[in-house]
Amino acid sequence: MQRVLIVDDSKTAQVRLKKMLGCYNLAVDTAYSAEEALYYLKTESPVIIFLDHHMEGMDGLEALSIIKANPKTAVIPVIMYTSQQGDVYVSQARALGALDILSKDTMQFSNLERMLEMLNIFPKDTPEKSPALVDKKTRKSTDKIDSPEINSSSSGLNSKRQPQEIRDQISGLLEFHISGLRQQLHEQSYSLVRRLSAEIDRKFEQKNQQENEREKASQASVEESLVEPKTSSLSSKALWGILVVLGVVVFQNYQARSSLTRLSADYQSLIQIVQQEQSLIQTLTSKVSVPDVQSEQVDRGALIDALGWAVDADLQFGFDDEPLAEDQVTQISSLVYRLANAGFWGEVQLIVHQGNFCLTEDSSGNWSLADDDVLIQSCTFLEDIEDVFDSADYLSVAYANFEQSASPITSGQIELFVSMEGLSSPRQEYPSISSDMTAKEWNRVALVNNRVSVALREF
Repeated sequence: MQRVLIVDDSKTAQVRLKKMLGCYNLAVDTAYSAEEALYYLKTESPVIIFLDHHMEGMDGLEALSIIKANPKTAVIPVIMYTSQQGDVYVSQARALGALDILSKDTMQFSNLERMLEMLNIFPKDTPEKSPALVDKKTRKSTDKIDSPEINSSSSGLNSKRQPQEIRDQISGLLEFHISGLRQQLHEQSYSLVRRLSAEIDRKFEQKNQQENEREKASQASVEESLVEPKTSSLSSKALWGILVVLGVVVFQNYQARSSLTRLSADYQSLIQIVQQEQSLIQTLTSKVSVPDVQSEQVDRGALIDALGWAVDADLQFGFDDEPLAEDQVTQISSLVYRLANAGFWGEVQLIVHQGNFCLTEDSSGNWSLADDDVLIQSCTFLEDIEDVFDSADYLSVAYANFEQSASPITSGQIELFVSMEGLSSPRQEYPSISSDMTAKEWNRVALVNNRVSVALREF
């Protein structure tokens, strides 16, 4: 059975798209982040990828560029499944290699059916159309621009294929994408030219009207000054009227000039998009003719140290919060998948540090943070009421679910451990206690020391 991959951090969006794909003979796989999707593509070759744009960590466009830069995954059609809109975004996505864009806000089943039919994927119990019919419909939908016939069974890269078959498939997708880029470029250029022409005509018409009004106002003022030269006050009013009209005309001319400047900037932006598309065409063409790509050498030690520092800096938690709550687990998930994609095999140790908070006890015997204005000498410190810190007490449901479902962990590539450091090894030294020190100053440092750090060790 052919497989598709949905990459989206929204469970609701995944379920909605899964429901629409239910009438197809497809196995649907899901990934909640771009990092997880890249790890999935190391071993699987789906016939199509639906990719969200806004996600934690790596965004959709960055993941798309990585997928298309890898010869093993470049031939897989990618459809951006996102709420992001706008001509600039659509052009950027197509320039990076997206086959099409599905809007989450306005998507209907007919839109999805049309895209899958272009890839020769049809609902269950529906006979596949002949290649001639598929090619004919594809040509009609692209205004008679020649495009290659795409077969869903060739969307995924099979490692057993001969190099000539792989090059043919890449060439087909390349021609199809180039034809789409040409059509889109033609439509955008035509639309921009029409906008510029209409805007210029409108500005000139406004300018002519303003000049006519100015001439009429000037003539009326002159006639009034000649007919009624009785007092100097009337002449002054006429002069002020002329100045006001001139001021309005100057202001409107300034606005017209600003509008033309913005239109010129939009035109320059379109030129940049065209240049990006041309660069993409050259890149894809070079990949068709070059079967082997040298892998980039990575300083693994520097990468591991940088990732460990970045996560450690963000894993601070409050006095009443769980150290491995959902927000922290999201950061840990991003780290695990980034390490796996970088080829790291080893242990990831999560070390929980406690801050020595200044506390007070209420009438029920419960401990809480002391008020900011409480003197430090009236506090009871955490080290005085809790001697033993057990890591099992801090394992959350979110962490347990992640540990049991993350592919790099279940496959044995990465082992995840949690340990307690307690009150030792504070990140920031506590201030010296004085008679006028308050709980606010002390607990500010304790909060900095209340964190989860990361240690990495290769197998």
